[in-house]
Amino acid sequence: MYLEKVKKLIELKGLTQSDVAAACGINQGNFNKMLNAKRPMYVHTLLKVAEVLQVPPSEIFSDTETTIDSKTFLDEHAMIPFYKIDAAAGVNGIANKDFPEKETDMPFKRSWLESKGYKGERIDKLILMRAKGESMEPTIADGEALLVDIGENVRTPESIEKGRVYVVRWGITKEDISVKRLYLDWPRKIAIAVSDNPLFKEVEVDLTEYEKFQDFVLGRVIWVGKENI
Repeated sequence: MYLEKVKKLIELKGLTQSDVAAACGINQGNFNKMLNAKRPMYVHTLLKVAEVLQVPPSEIFSDTETTIDSKTFLDEHAMIPFYKIDAAAGVNGIANKDFPEKETDMPFKRSWLESKGYKGERIDKLILMRAKGESMEPTIADGEALLVDIGENVRTPESIEKGRVYVVRWGITKEDISVKRLYLDWPRKIAIAVSDNPLFKEVEVDLTEYEKFQDFVLGRVIWVGKENI
């Protein structure tokens, strides 16, 4: 499994597990538990580990010089694309697969995805991106990984679930990307975007300013890669 590859890379780099934990800003005890599969190692942590080890994230999942069976691994895991989306630049077509630069692909257990209702073609509607800013703290912190469903079936007015977290496009140019809890007043064509951080005020969005609803709602957040737990 990939955890064995991480251990091997640490050894090959002449480092200790304590060195890597400290460089990643992770408690040593928690890091040891992650390496021994006693607690999950989330996407953001894997990216930090790869950065500290100075290897591309894909190297961690390579079966070179490890006992990883790549076919078995891919049978058990879906590789979700992680895009460099955390601000306005280059996100015009996020929901139409016209994405900015891809950072990497990250594995998610297919069994876990199925427990959330994602299998087959629905998995192809999932992407990863980073949160930006403090408006959703403490629920979502700046820089944390978000697993987002960009499928059409979660981006229609009738599918919006009251109080769920969505990725939306707004701002003066309608090109800013934000993550908010949504409350929809469809008869009035109004969306109320709410932040979890009480320092940020709720915002009413006039949906008539958008050509179609899918220009506003880009996807629904289904998972957050937490770090400070």
